[in-house]
Amino acid sequence: MNPDTLGLLFNVLDVALALFALWIAGRIVLRNLSFIQTNISSSRAIQLLIWLALGEIFILPVLDLLGLIQLITRLSPDTGEAYTLWGSVPSIVYELSTVFTILFIYSATLMAGWKHLFKRVPPIFETIRLNSFEKVFSLLAIAALVNHVLRFIILSVIWQQTPLEVKGLEKGIAGFFAGWFVGLLIISIAIYVMYELIGRQSEKMGDISD
Repeated sequence: MNPDTLGLLFNVLDVALALFALWIAGRIVLRNLSFIQTNISSSRAIQLLIWLALGEIFILPVLDLLGLIQLITRLSPDTGEAYTLWGSVPSIVYELSTVFTILFIYSATLMAGWKHLFKRVPPIFETIRLNSFEKVFSLLAIAALVNHVLRFIILSVIWQQTPLEVKGLEKGIAGFFAGWFVGLLIISIAIYVMYELIGRQSEKMGDISD
């Protein structure tokens, strides 16, 4: 497909999926309007801000999905070498590792959060009404937040690309994959810690509500 046509298609999808995310956020806000009015604010302006903030969060997984699709469509074996502080690999391997890491973060976060939203419902979700689709989308939004935080704080440092002449700890492919596995280990630990903290907090809230 022509690159210009593909770019236009992605722009249209950006707008359409952003509107879809705002629509889901609006459904949740309207269904829980009485809860918002009672526990947060009866101000229309505050309710509008809640809708926009929730919509902004819901847009994140949509943007991640489109970003992954765009990255995959741009993959080419002839894009040169990617140099990092840990080592160097062909650019296509660097980009594929990014794709896998994003999928890993989403999968791990969804598996960790599934129990809390579907098997052991936190007290807050007994008050806020969400259907199954909205719960799944909420989990995707949480996974997107986790993805952005972890990749920004951790992976941007571990995988920091360097100019060709600044090779740092140049160890080739072995060094790169060593750094990548360190990154995945840190991500796994971070998600596990968050999972445990959420679980303990949910149990405390359950005890309080009892």
